[in-house]
Amino acid sequence: MNLLERPVIKKLNAVLVNQIAAGEVVERPSSVVKELVENSLDAGAKKITVKIRQGGKTLIQVVDDGCGMTEEDLNLAVQRHATSKLPNDNIFDIKSFGFRGEALPSIASVSKVTLESLPRSQGSEARLIEIEGGEIKDKTFSSMKNCGTKITIKDLFFATPARLKFLKTEQFENQACIDQLKKIALAYPDVSFSLYCDDKLAFEYMPVETIQERCQQILGAKTFDNLRFFEINKNGMRVWGLLSLPTFHKSQNTEQYFFINKRPVKDKLFQVSLRIAYQDFLEKNRHPVAILFLEMDPRDIDVNVHPAKTEIRFRDEYQLKQFMIGSLKASLSMHTHESASSIATDTLMKMRPVITDSDSIGNHGNQWKHSSLKQASFSAPSQRTWGPQEPQFTDRTSSVLNHGENYSVPRERGEERLSVLGQHHNNFEKQSNGIVQFNETYLENGEKPLGCALGQINKSYIVSQTDDHFFIIDQHAAHERLNYEYIKSKYVHNGLAKQLLLIPIMKTLDENHCAMLRNFESVFLRLGFDVHFYGSQIVFKSIPDLLKNEDYETIIDEMIEEIKGQDFSNIVTSSEEKIFEMLATHACHTSIRAGDKLSVLEMNQLLRQIEGTPHYAQCNHGRPTYIKLSLKDIEKLFQRT
Repeated sequence: MNLLERPVIKKLNAVLVNQIAAGEVVERPSSVVKELVENSLDAGAKKITVKIRQGGKTLIQVVDDGCGMTEEDLNLAVQRHATSKLPNDNIFDIKSFGFRGEALPSIASVSKVTLESLPRSQGSEARLIEIEGGEIKDKTFSSMKNCGTKITIKDLFFATPARLKFLKTEQFENQACIDQLKKIALAYPDVSFSLYCDDKLAFEYMPVETIQERCQQILGAKTFDNLRFFEINKNGMRVWGLLSLPTFHKSQNTEQYFFINKRPVKDKLFQVSLRIAYQDFLEKNRHPVAILFLEMDPRDIDVNVHPAKTEIRFRDEYQLKQFMIGSLKASLSMHTHESASSIATDTLMKMRPVITDSDSIGNHGNQWKHSSLKQASFSAPSQRTWGPQEPQFTDRTSSVLNHGENYSVPRERGEERLSVLGQHHNNFEKQSNGIVQFNETYLENGEKPLGCALGQINKSYIVSQTDDHFFIIDQHAAHERLNYEYIKSKYVHNGLAKQLLLIPIMKTLDENHCAMLRNFESVFLRLGFDVHFYGSQIVFKSIPDLLKNEDYETIIDEMIEEIKGQDFSNIVTSSEEKIFEMLATHACHTSIRAGDKLSVLEMNQLLRQIEGTPHYAQCNHGRPTYIKLSLKDIEKLFQRT
């Protein structure tokens, strides 16, 4: 290279440095809203009002009633790396939102900014600073009357017009600002938040006392009714929040909110922990609703990984992940006997008749919304059910209904053993007119949450009744859950049966990766993989029996790739996920099917075993196993109340 043409290293000017930082901190208008509102909260604000126009491109204004800033504070706030959030100069002890000191100078470098503030200290005057493209244009007194701060940003990215091309439609940017402010509002229920889009009120959340009340404000009554609060403390860590019932789920994960020390984050640890906790209840394309708060020692996390502070680095990610998964699973286990309240509501709405003007109540001319209701067949128990004859089980039915005597599962009031159920057909009486009448004395012999069977609809759905409710039970989904929990309990206690390989599978890795794999030898043995190590070679001499008809070599390769990627915490997780998927498939294939006719004895035997099965409110695909309807609601359908 010609020395005369040698590139010269020079220091970038302050405006250019801030514009570069703005590319990291200010991704879009919602990023500006986030930074400014977080500053308001750090200032102790209890009322925050945000206004945006044209998706935030032409105007973003944030007004708060926080502690305010003096003239000296205002001058420093727009300088790079100036902050009030590190009083002890310890970057590992952060108790506020941010501390990089880049937000305001970065925003000011690409827009037109006006800062007005009136501190709470007596005798102070409100001050104003105007900045355009990173340069201070004016300093004067402000007409503010109330303590706090007002920041007005106009023409975002006017100094870097190329960035405007990356913004989307006004509707999209408006929604991004709404979503961003909702996240923050969830973490601060005691603060008032208002948002105006193009001078129209988008929402206003008044202060409330609890996170439950704030969730109801933001997510609505229907969603809130299907959320359950939980809280778990362990080893100085606390995880708490609200989780949706397994039968209440969404097609997108847009209603999942994660916080660490009240800071909104997008960390994968939460997403993976949620997926594993719900893996027995939801299909892969369905997502639970979750609001999760994790509180831990700030010295055990690094919030400075990402300029926007949405990603976190943990000191011991493996231990934290185990704590999160265990906590979420324990919380879900307390409520998996419940079914989403929306299921019964939706069912009742579909059952309501559509009455035309010419129809009167009770007129045979009423038209029903769903013609399939007319075609459904209800089969009351046949004559053979009432006698003392031995019930005739089908091969598929008896496969699980008869293994109850060696299948024990925990129940809410202690651990009880499921026994083969007796002659429940004697608990029904058949009247001379052929109508089956519910025998109330049957319930007095012991609590039976799903009641007593009355019959089947289309040989697919069991109808049962208690004293004040009746149920429609999907016999396949319910039996599938029972089957799955039985198979899984055998796996958890005894591991999986092995299938010896005629030709062992040999893999060659470097010695470091082999050493990593040795740490999980006992885990692989429990999963059914018989593993031996010879220097840099790994030999698999057996596989889980359930994998014998699968592409087990590909599964082994995927496990090894995870080790190479040093994602040790996922090795066990991903392997067990694959195993549980196969267990679920096996349970599905061996369960009672829709179209299988059952006697009352078989129905009641199935109901009793379902009631003693963990997570019986839904099958492992997330579908509800039963619909619970109040007799009062049924009476309302017929206008009897």
